[in-house]
Amino acid sequence: MAENDEGIDEDTKRLRAQLDAQEAAYIAWSKGESHPDDELYARIWRGESPGVDADKALDRINRDRKVLAALGNGTLLFSDIPGWRALGNSQQTVTESLQQRCAMYEEALRSGGRNLSVNQGHVRRSRENENPS
Repeated sequence: MAENDEGIDEDTKRLRAQLDAQEAAYIAWSKGESHPDDELYARIWRGESPGVDADKALDRINRDRKVLAALGNGTLLFSDIPGWRALGNSQQTVTESLQQRCAMYEEALRSGGRNLSVNQGHVRRSRENENPS
């Protein structure tokens, strides 16, 4: 049992270190500092590398705002949204999820996509491909 706990602790530490490394560029940006991965994020943001670029982020904000407006004026029921169960189980929770998603993409517009986990993952893989262990 103790060996299993040690394995879990090691996995937890490894995943925490990976997440910290992935979020480092966003944290540096939020402090007004540069980061070694800035160019990788810039390539993604310009649409030159896989990930969510500026156009995709803006499209997603606009799409979600239209859905929020339709929910707000009653022309759309939350249960009519494809995949609505992933967003919540009521009008309120679906609305809150859509608002949070809009806020996430608005932050992406400010940060050049550094806050998006999909972009963080692409940067991590790019780094791994450049420097295979």
